[in-house]
Amino acid sequence: MLTETEMRAFDLAVSRFGVTPSRVKEVANSLTERRARGEAADLFQLLATEKILARASGRCSPSAACR
Repeated sequence: MLTETEMRAFDLAVSRFGVTPSRVKEVANSLTERRARGEAADLFQLLATEKILARASGRCSPSAACR
């Protein structure tokens, strides 16, 4: 289950940084699955690992599915 803060972060990824909603849903599902397996899963680390948002700039990564 996602926290309220994580849900807001996903909304911002779409509205501010142009990440496609389908890509956000994939990452949200991955985050939830990892936690269900007992793994420590950090939203922002996952967004950077998946190359959706560049860690340093907070901008949409060129390789991400952005609008």
